[in-house]
Amino acid sequence: MLNAQGKLTHTIHFWLGDGCSQDEAGTAAYKTVELDEFLGGAPVQYREVQGFESQLFLSLFPHFTILHGGVASGFKHVEAGSYTNRLLHVHGDRKTVYVNEVPIHHSSLNQGDVFILDLGLRLYQWNGSKSSGNERIKAGQYAAAIDSERYGKATISVHAEGDSDLADFWTHLGGEAAVQPPIDTKAQVREKAVWKLSDATGTLTFSLITKGTISKSALNHDDVFIVDSGSTVFAWVGKGTTVAERHGALGFATSYIVENKLAITTGVVRVIDGGESPEFDAAFH
Repeated sequence: MLNAQGKLTHTIHFWLGDGCSQDEAGTAAYKTVELDEFLGGAPVQYREVQGFESQLFLSLFPHFTILHGGVASGFKHVEAGSYTNRLLHVHGDRKTVYVNEVPIHHSSLNQGDVFILDLGLRLYQWNGSKSSGNERIKAGQYAAAIDSERYGKATISVHAEGDSDLADFWTHLGGEAAVQPPIDTKAQVREKAVWKLSDATGTLTFSLITKGTISKSALNHDDVFIVDSGSTVFAWVGKGTTVAERHGALGFATSYIVENKLAITTGVVRVIDGGESPEFDAAFH
């Protein structure tokens, strides 16, 4: 993309599914470093975790879909027996709809979102009583896209929470039951902090600079700084850092999450001195 000065800039996102192994996560981070070096070391790097992706990442997709075991094949067949039943959870905002496969059980439902029960050639769209109009529209569009991939052979029915003509729907979900309230997705805010990563002594050391109220004056161009904004962890790479410091930035930011017992879903973003993102700047406000 082009920045405000008309210069071409890059962002790198590596995404970790909630079922990925430590080896897979490590390989993803390693390949991100390789790509970063290929692009001159200037890209902003985002570590994305399933279910807690950044808005920038989600905005890259008109429909962001997560399926068990990867992308299903078989959309092109019209035999009813060729499909695997699945329950899709549809939620999002005006720009992006997030679709992920969840267990086919009534406990997966909540009043705040929309769900599509995909039975191959029959699709049920179930609208939670507190779901948004945009989510309902997006879910309808997604169901229509599935039908289109099946050559229009599927039947789509749309239902509101509480509808009485859903016996088949509930049978597939293990029986009718009370639906849980909307899920609270608000991020937990922590105390802000700035840490320094430096090899000025000959080995990489990690030390606390300030906690609570943070200021950009705590940063200097010769080192890497881990900035905890209270919701996102940033690795800021100064212009004068060494190769070891640069390569260690994202790893130390990830280790910071583990050692401080933060949620594994905490976002991690690496930014470059002089190429800071608006989200990074907002951490100091």
